[in-house]
Amino acid sequence: MDIALYSSDCEKSINLLNILKSSGLNTFALFDNFAGFAPIENFNENSVLVIAFPELINKSQEELSEIILNKSFTLVQKFVSETMKKKNGKILFLIPAESNGIDYGTDISGNQDFYIMQGGFTGLAKTITKEYGKRGIQANTIYVDWNNISSEQIVSLIKGVCDNSKVQGQVFAIDGGKFM
Repeated sequence: MDIALYSSDCEKSINLLNILKSSGLNTFALFDNFAGFAPIENFNENSVLVIAFPELINKSQEELSEIILNKSFTLVQKFVSETMKKKNGKILFLIPAESNGIDYGTDISGNQDFYIMQGGFTGLAKTITKEYGKRGIQANTIYVDWNNISSEQIVSLIKGVCDNSKVQGQVFAIDGGKFM
């Protein structure tokens, strides 16, 4: 299985990348730079694109839209166009499970933007599955508590989801049972 890891947070992603590699997966990183996306043409038939955004807290609606619509969608388009030819590809969105307990008081606007972001990734995964599922492309969303869950646990879930060809358009949570 080949895994391309794109992330907006280098520190947390390097740890995740190292664990993915040490678990025997052919993994390479694509940090906040799209120039490194060329190797996707060399993916094998078991290709996975992991888009991880551990730090989406305190972002404005415009910043979240930029992340979801421009960065993620551009990566997905490139990945789908290459993997569709092989009729096999998986996309996983790893996003924060909660707004890290930020207290917005009576002003819930910060939480609204956060939940809009979660819904955006979930909707994107379901849309990809509906549009490209018959062509062998799967997409799922994993809500991650980045502060309390180890990278080993995240890798275990990534491998489990990727090994199951029937899992499509689903939302998983790895957050110690807090997500509802």
